[in-house]
Amino acid sequence: MGDYSQLTFLDLSNNGISGAIPNEICRLTKLEKLYLNSNFLEGPIPADIGNLTSLSWLVLYDNQLNGGLPSSIGNLKNLTVFRAGGNANLQGPLPLEIGNCSELAMLGLAETSLTGPLPATLGQLKKLQTLAIYTAMLSGPIPKELGDCSELQSIYLYGNSLSGSVPKELGRLSNLQHLLLWQNSLVGTIPPEIGNCSSLAVIDLSMNALTGSIPQSFGGLEKLEELLLSVNQISGSIPSILVNCTALTHIEIDNNQITGQIPPELGTLKSLTLLYLWKNKLEGSIPTSLADCEKLEALDLSQNSLVGSIPKQIFALTNLT
Repeated sequence: MGDYSQLTFLDLSNNGISGAIPNEICRLTKLEKLYLNSNFLEGPIPADIGNLTSLSWLVLYDNQLNGGLPSSIGNLKNLTVFRAGGNANLQGPLPLEIGNCSELAMLGLAETSLTGPLPATLGQLKKLQTLAIYTAMLSGPIPKELGDCSELQSIYLYGNSLSGSVPKELGRLSNLQHLLLWQNSLVGTIPPEIGNCSSLAVIDLSMNALTGSIPQSFGGLEKLEELLLSVNQISGSIPSILVNCTALTHIEIDNNQITGQIPPELGTLKSLTLLYLWKNKLEGSIPTSLADCEKLEALDLSQNSLVGSIPKQIFALTNLT
């Protein structure tokens, strides 16, 4: 294979290929795109992968690769897409040298056994759009340097053991659409600076140990569709300013310590399909205005301290199950 010195494109994906990735492949220095995904490849990613300095796409996902990520990957200055998720035995830390891949737009290492903290050098990736390292074994804090990745659109770091607080520097990411940090060990308050991420469509910080209140600044997120904060230790009241988020379809704030009353203004959210406020410390009556959420399919207000009767208008919601 190493004799095909002029080869620029190699796609062997979705076959039944087994065995190790041959080191000879690292001699194909003109190679620009390499697809080996969805096979049964074993063994490590070759240490000499960094010799492929013309490579822009390296796609290795859904194999049985093991070992660590070679530091030589930092030599791939033209790399725009690196996907090696779905290799459960890939382990060790994300190498510091990843920050040298200055053209990188997509980094996908989900469903692996990567460990250790995320390197601060990720902040050097000014063209990074998607960071997907979910369902892995990452620990340590989320580097504040991610706030320097001005092109970031999606952060998928859920299902790890990340600790510390949510960096306020993420509030600089004006292109961020998806912030999924659920099922980690994050603590502290939700930074109000997140409300500056004007493109946000999904915020999922569920299943952490976050405290404090829901930031009032979230009311400025006009594109927000899903606000998911379940299973934390969030207190304070539900901000009525959330009614400005007219695109909201899902609000999940259950299993917290929310107090006060259910804002009647929530009835103006015409796109709302799911409202979970159960297992909090809410008081007062159920607002009749919730019946104005005509698309509502799921409503759970149980395990609170609500009083009065259920407004009969709610029973007229035809989509409610």
